[in-house]
Amino acid sequence: MDFAPEGWVNLGVAEADADFGTIQFIDPDAANFPHRFYRFLIQ
Repeated sequence: MDFAPEGWVNLGVAEADADFGTIQFIDPDAANFPHRFYRFLIQ
């Protein structure tokens, strides 16, 4: 699967919690894009 196709916007990096593996990502522009779709690439 290609996770770098044209048309996707990189919104930043979110680090997983070392103890629990949880990820917290906050998009400050989310209110401006009510139909935005997010995907995460785990490396």
